[in-house]
Amino acid sequence: FRASRKTTLVKWFIVWCICYKKRDYILWQSYEEPDSRSNVTDIAKMLFVPTIVEDYGQLFPIDSKVEDFSKKTQGNFDTTNKVRVQAKGMMQSTRWLNTFDSAKWQTERPDLLVCDDVDVVKLVMNPEIINANERKLLGELFGALDPLDHKIIFLGNTILEDGIVPRLRRLYENNDWRDVFHQPLFINNENVRPEVFTEDVIEDAKGNGKIAFNQNYLLIPASSGTGIFIRDYFDYFLESHFEMV
Repeated sequence: FRASRKTTLVKWFIVWCICYKKRDYILWQSYEEPDSRSNVTDIAKMLFVPTIVEDYGQLFPIDSKVEDFSKKTQGNFDTTNKVRVQAKGMMQSTRWLNTFDSAKWQTERPDLLVCDDVDVVKLVMNPEIINANERKLLGELFGALDPLDHKIIFLGNTILEDGIVPRLRRLYENNDWRDVFHQPLFINNENVRPEVFTEDVIEDAKGNGKIAFNQNYLLIPASSGTGIFIRDYFDYFLESHFEMV
């Protein structure tokens, strides 16, 4: 759900992968390329945390002042322990993603992919666009990864009933080798993050409207007909005026 810090947790996971060289080629992909660059820049900045530098050395190769570095965005970088981190937008080609490892004398493809918010409102309004993005994701993007060893982390929020997020959930939630976490803010009427989402914060969030609150925090998609007739009203009308047989 929104503000659950899932993106931040994955960034720190990538830092851990870099520190211990668990992955060789990490690809971050948001829908918009500038968003991908911004997230990769955050990962680079995390490598400058004093405790990281003290324990693992200077992992980001820098030949200028830290102040100058902080003003730039990073599209890609290679760490000092030879891990590549790269940013790509959803609409950019990933067909030729590879890098040559001179130590191994071989070409390497991405072995860790992070997809973050590839569903946006303008993409889930048209089934043809969803179909095209699904084909690109499952075909070109997943096909560009290391065929022998790769991992994928997919982060997303529910917007409408159809989209990449609900489709991948349906595709993989019953698969033994895929883990799908579908966690709303409330589970069995219990707030899973009461230390952050206090009653006041929740009331403010509800002030943006039921549809926004359901999408962002309860993971309930907006129906394509919601703008015409709210589904809850329809259920109430049936229960109140008809005897169900």
